[in-house]
Amino acid sequence: MDADCRYGWTALHYAAVEGQFNVVELLLGAGSDVRARDKDGATAAYRAHAAGHDDVVCLMTSALDHDDDDVDDDDLLTVQTDDRHLHRSKQPPESLYAHVRKFTTELQPTG
Repeated sequence: MDADCRYGWTALHYAAVEGQFNVVELLLGAGSDVRARDKDGATAAYRAHAAGHDDVVCLMTSALDHDDDDVDDDDLLTVQTDDRHLHRSKQPPESLYAHVRKFTTELQPTG
């Protein structure tokens, strides 16, 4: 479930960037790591925020273990590379979005 593709995206990254709330909820319930970062250092929540899916961002921040002092909600919305925080979006090529749409459509819960 958390296996990376060539961009370092997890299934959670794919679902989040497309705003697939139900799929994100399903993945979080199955144990996806909300803190996982892609090769650009961005979390799925960061990608969802950059795409305008604030409901998905809220869902993912609520999944954080708030007893963990090392991670807070703001950390999910910050790109981290080599101990530097970059506040610009580094979106993968447009061709990846076609793959994302296909992937998240196939993950839609049935019933």
